Amino acid sequence: MRPYHLVIPVISTIFLSLTIGLEVHATAVDVYAEGGYTNSHMTVKIFADITPTLQGGSLRSAGVKLTYPSAKLSNPLATKNETDWYLGVASTLYPYKTPDTSTEGEVTFLLGKLDTNHPGTGVDGERILLGSILFDRRVATGIPVANEFALTQGKEPPFVDFATTEGLPLDETVVFQPATITHQNQLNLIATIRILQVITDQDPEVPVRPAEFDRNNDGVVGLEEAIDLMHNIAN
Repeated sequence: MRPYHLVIPVISTIFLSLTIGLEVHATAVDVYAEGGYTNSHMTVKIFADITPTLQGGSLRSAGVKLTYPSAKLSNPLATKNETDWYLGVASTLYPYKTPDTSTEGEVTFLLGKLDTNHPGTGVDGERILLGSILFDRRVATGIPVANEFALTQGKEPPFVDFATTEGLPLDETVVFQPATITHQNQLNLIATIRILQVITDQDPEVPVRPAEFDRNNDGVVGLEEAIDLMHNIAN
């Protein structure tokens, strides 16, 4: 008689090992928002830290919803990052889903990357901009605070928001961090320091990317952007 009673434990052990391996080598995604306010406006930027793996690949798509205090903020103007997230090539970009601001108190971004010259390439790295929203402040209602904002999946299942270039869904493993809210001048000062560190060949703790800072659309972040940020602080 064949020892079938030994087969089941062996198969279970193999399955458990494969499952643990997939979890260990899954592409990691952390999503977070930073908001900066002035006397009349507020800008919220949504970022992702994307750590790819050989098995998991980089990100092919991303979907995120920001909920915000509509009693304090109005007239959201949402812009997606088309420097890193696009369909086509740099010279010919194909339009796709625009940010959805139709529901008061919510902004939804659905993003994708498919470079037709390099179809296997996705998006990865630290501090990848997903999108930004400019609000008008209802000043009389006070300054928005961090716990009045929340990030969640862009669309509910069965829709897959986060998927990799290897076709792996990541929605259940994406980590949504609490928002950070501060005065815009403080964000500008931090950004200026980071840019100057790059210009002077120092190693900034956080990368500086054109999608976040490029003011003249030349694809480079440099002294001009640092001067512009310092000018905003002074005013």
